[in-house]
Amino acid sequence: MHYPARGRPGTVSSTPSEGSFPVVLMAHGFRLPAAGYERILTTLSAAGYITVSPAFPGTSAETGNGNRNDITNQPGDLSFVLDQVVGLAGGSASPMPRVAQPDRVGVIGHSDGGLTASAIAYNSLYRDRRVAAAVVMTGGRGMFPGSYFDTPNLPPLLVVHGTADSNPYVAGQSLHYEAAKAGLPAYLITIEGGTHIEPYMYDTALVSVAESVLAFMDAYLRGQPDGVERLRATAGSGPLRIQG
Repeated sequence: MHYPARGRPGTVSSTPSEGSFPVVLMAHGFRLPAAGYERILTTLSAAGYITVSPAFPGTSAETGNGNRNDITNQPGDLSFVLDQVVGLAGGSASPMPRVAQPDRVGVIGHSDGGLTASAIAYNSLYRDRRVAAAVVMTGGRGMFPGSYFDTPNLPPLLVVHGTADSNPYVAGQSLHYEAAKAGLPAYLITIEGGTHIEPYMYDTALVSVAESVLAFMDAYLRGQPDGVERLRATAGSGPLRIQG
C-alpha cells in the first residue's frame, strides 16, 4: 500500500497525512509482481491517493502457483481487500490515513489484471458497484463468464494499449468501442510501438502513462474540472495519442 504521508516533498515517510483520501486498487498481470508498478502507484499516492496493490494468491510472481484459471476469483479478491482497507483506515492504531468516499474507488489493471479490472467494473456477474473509475492497460475482456456493459451506472473507462503489444491492440480498441457504445465516458490511449511490459512497469514505465492515469482519476474520482483537459494534453504527446 502507498498513501499520502507527512514530510518533505519527494521523500518517503510512514507517517500518514491528515485528512481522508480516495482509494485506487491495482490488479497485476499474470506471474508479475504486484510491486512492479511503482511509477504509477507512487505518482497517485504523491497526488493524494491511497493505492492498494495486492498479490493474487494464484497468479502473482511473489506467491502464485501459476493457476491462471484463478483469475475468476480476482475480482472477489479485490473487493475483499477493499473491505479490509476501509475497515483498517483511520482507526486509532491504523498505519494509514482515512478513506474518502469508500463507496467510490478506482481500479487499475494490467494484462490479466486488466481483464480483472474490466470484470469488476463492467461484468454483470463480477461488478463491484463501488468502482467509480476503471483503467485497463493492455487488457480487454475475456476468461470471465457473464455479459459486459449491460448494467446501469457503469464507471468511466480509460484504456491504454501499445501497437507492438503481444496482447493484440484490437483487444483494447474493442473494449473502448463497447464502452463508448454503451454511452460511457471512454478514452483510448495508444502507445506507438508500445510493448506488453515496458510502458507500465519497473524503471521503463512511462511517466506520461502514470500522469495520464492520475489525470483520469482526478477527473472521475475527485471531479476536478481540469482532469479531462490534463488527460488529453498528457496523452497526446510523444509516443502517446488519445481518442475519446
